[in-house]
Amino acid sequence: MEEKKTLSSVVGDISLAIQRIMENDGELTKEIEDELLSNEVNLSEKVDAYYYVLDKITAEEIYWKQKADEFRKLSVSCKKLKANLNDRIKYAMEKLDRVDVYGDDFRFKLQTSPGKLIVEDIELVPTEYKTVVHITEVDNGTLKKAIVRGEEIPGARIEYNKIVRKFVNRKKIKEKSQ
Repeated sequence: MEEKKTLSSVVGDISLAIQRIMENDGELTKEIEDELLSNEVNLSEKVDAYYYVLDKITAEEIYWKQKADEFRKLSVSCKKLKANLNDRIKYAMEKLDRVDVYGDDFRFKLQTSPGKLIVEDIELVPTEYKTVVHITEVDNGTLKKAIVRGEEIPGARIEYNKIVRKFVNRKKIKEKSQ
C-alpha cells in the first residue's frame, strides 16, 4: 500500500521529476513517467480532498455566521428585556412611592442618577467649555462639572432622572444565617 503524501510533498515530487527530465535533456524515462503518473494520481486525490475540505469549511463558515447572527439577535432581545424589566421595577417603585423594595435575597433602590449633560445649543456654550479638534465640540466633562458646581451655562443643562440599582439583601441573608 502506497503511503499518503501531503499536497506539498506531491508538488515537490513533481517539481523534482520535471527537473530530472530537464537534466536528462528532455528525455522522459519509464521511471520518471511512472513517478509522474503516481504523483498525478496523488495530486488528483489531494486536489479533490482540498476542494472537499474547502467546501465543508465554507459550509461551516456560513453555519457559524448564521448562528452568530442568531446569538446577536438574542443578545439584543435580552438587552431590551433587561431595560423593560428595569422600567417596570422603577414604575412600580414610583407608583408605590418607595425608595427601596426588598426580596428575600435582593433589594432594589431607586436613586437619582448623576445626571446626563444635555447640550441644547452648542453655539450658546462659551468657548472655554469647548475644545477644538478638527471640528468644534463641547468639552462635556468640563461643562458638566461647571453646571454641577452651580454655574449657569447658556445652551446647556443637566437632566436628572431615576435609575434602579440592585443590591444583595444583606440584612435578610444575615437573618437567615442566625
